[in-house]
Amino acid sequence: MADMAAPPSYEESMIEQQEKEKKLVSFGPIKLDIEFAKSVFGILWALEMVLSLIAYICVESSGTFVCVYLYGATYSFFLFTSLSSFISALTWYIFFLLAINSKIKCIPWWPSIIFWSCLFGLFYLIGSILLAAHSCGLAGFAAGAFFGFACLVVFVIEGWLAIKEFRLRREAAKEVPNAENRAPIIVF
Repeated sequence: MADMAAPPSYEESMIEQQEKEKKLVSFGPIKLDIEFAKSVFGILWALEMVLSLIAYICVESSGTFVCVYLYGATYSFFLFTSLSSFISALTWYIFFLLAINSKIKCIPWWPSIIFWSCLFGLFYLIGSILLAAHSCGLAGFAAGAFFGFACLVVFVIEGWLAIKEFRLRREAAKEVPNAENRAPIIVF
């Protein structure tokens, strides 16, 4: 019993929160977590946004009437996937850059990220295969398929790292006794 650490008190939790807030850069009322932008997930989400936008532009700017008539559903699905993943990555990036994830404790952030990565990884797998198969010999569609596969690789890496992060956080929570019984601290 002596080697078990006592759960942190409310004051200790508030001190931890204040130390984290000291690391945030303030621009008036807006506080930015610059460390997140330099982290692996920050870089991956920025890369996802860039690759998704490039893939969207490549496919949107290509096409002939005959190809769009024959394979319009394929192109529409790929455009949906690339634009949706861009908007989602931008949303996650803003949430973590503004440190909203540390203020709202009731959302399971890491399982949500794992689900999101798997879902868009599957969408990019399907969309890129279909786009590569129905490219009509046009360079824009081939380039879109390439960037789609590149996004797929980034989503797989992100999903794998998110699973590792989730497991580490779950193991750390098991080491703290009664961690589930403490009320979450929501700071606005």
